[in-house]
Amino acid sequence: MKNRDKWITIVFLIFILAIPILTVARNMLPSQQGEALTEEEKAILEKNGTLINDGESQTESTTSTEETASNNQPKETRFERFQRRINHFTDGLFGRTKLIAFNTELTSLLTGGTYIESTQTLMGKNNMFFYKTELDGHPIWDYMGINHFSEAEMAAIAANLTATREHLAEKGIEFYTMCIPNKEIIYAENMLEELIRTYKQNQGCIICNRSHYMEERGGRLSSYDKWLKYEERECIDGKPSFHNFFTGCGGTLFPVFLMDRKFLDKDAFLVLAPYADDVWLNFCVWLSNIKVVNTKGFLGHVIEIQSSSTKGLVRINVLYKKNDEQIEKVLRHFEIDIQKYL
Repeated sequence: MKNRDKWITIVFLIFILAIPILTVARNMLPSQQGEALTEEEKAILEKNGTLINDGESQTESTTSTEETASNNQPKETRFERFQRRINHFTDGLFGRTKLIAFNTELTSLLTGGTYIESTQTLMGKNNMFFYKTELDGHPIWDYMGINHFSEAEMAAIAANLTATREHLAEKGIEFYTMCIPNKEIIYAENMLEELIRTYKQNQGCIICNRSHYMEERGGRLSSYDKWLKYEERECIDGKPSFHNFFTGCGGTLFPVFLMDRKFLDKDAFLVLAPYADDVWLNFCVWLSNIKVVNTKGFLGHVIEIQSSSTKGLVRINVLYKKNDEQIEKVLRHFEIDIQKYL
């Protein structure tokens, strides 16, 4: 037993000492980056200033970077400088990526795939990952609405987006910024699978998990609160219909390639239906002559997390009847005759 423990200790010490020695030896060798690159790759790296030709140029680049950093940042203390060099050394340890991959596989094997070592995600059942990092914010605070940007931070973000847009515009590239609101909703694990399965049976249709049934009276569309809501529909036959009004939650699959390009008119959207993207999209679907299919089953019965906000879109659109106002504007804009569809 003692001999076995002794050999285990010796092997462990050799392994621990060999890695930093190999790392130092590798760092002393000339860089071989250029030999592994194609001419095209070399041209790209040379153009953006990241091509390393030899140890001398690498040293010069590093020195230049350090000088620039020292001019723009507060002077480092000896301890901070030592810590930075240690971090740089450990980041480049010999065989680091392979050791990390081995550790991940070993951990998964020993725990039956129920644990993963990560500072950013948490593994749940059936290999589901949950976001837990606080490096770019606090998820819980974001949800509660108590984590606001300061005026200075907002100005910096706006300046960065503007600079990015102008830079891309010089290259003939359009830059769009889309703000996607958080949906405080828990979805079924097979939501996407069911949407795809239903689409294969109804190709060329919009597929949704949750839709209201639009009603009409006297040749006019009934007000939104008179429609048959999803929760009130006793039986959904799963047939294509213009009556199905897919909602903003629940999950919807769009064959975008079949849509009338007018649905991309962002200026009209912001004027006519700024609080109701579902209104805009549903009637653009009519304009494209595409019917909507609601999947069968219970996937439309989403679990909603209680929100701390009292000024959400539901309050604006439903309680204050903004939906009806926006629907009327969109129908009038596209000159849609509802009798052709309902």
